[in-house]
Amino acid sequence: MANTYRIGKDGVKIIFPSTGYTHREGKDGRIVAFPSTGYTHREGKNGRIVAFPSTGYTHREGKDGRIIAFPSTGYTHREGKDGRIVAFPSTGYTHREGKDGRIVAFPSNGYTHREGKDGRIVAYPSTGYTYKENINGRIIVKKI
Repeated sequence: MANTYRIGKDGVKIIFPSTGYTHREGKDGRIVAFPSTGYTHREGKNGRIVAFPSTGYTHREGKDGRIIAFPSTGYTHREGKDGRIVAFPSTGYTHREGKDGRIVAFPSNGYTHREGKDGRIVAYPSTGYTYKENINGRIIVKKI
């Protein structure tokens, strides 16, 4: 099978199959190639193209202009104060928002979390790991 290539305004060369694929260039200059059938795409306010399956998926755009796509069923999403969207399974997961405005999702069982002075949340397994906070206020997790 022959390949085709395109070079975006960002200067990156993208190679994809010549048949059965299409491409789009976002305002950010990046090219995204994806199957011609069964896929759709959206461009966020940030100029980035996101391609995802046409059926069984949905998308959201955060205040930050980024688009994320995730399965239509079995997933939920949250938007942090930082404007980013995070999608995660509807059951068996929980989320926390740090003072920095970022959402972190992690399994409800077997995980714990800490927030550093820098405002970031870090989730890690409840057993077999330890943490400390570095001089910059960031949580560092280490395996015991």
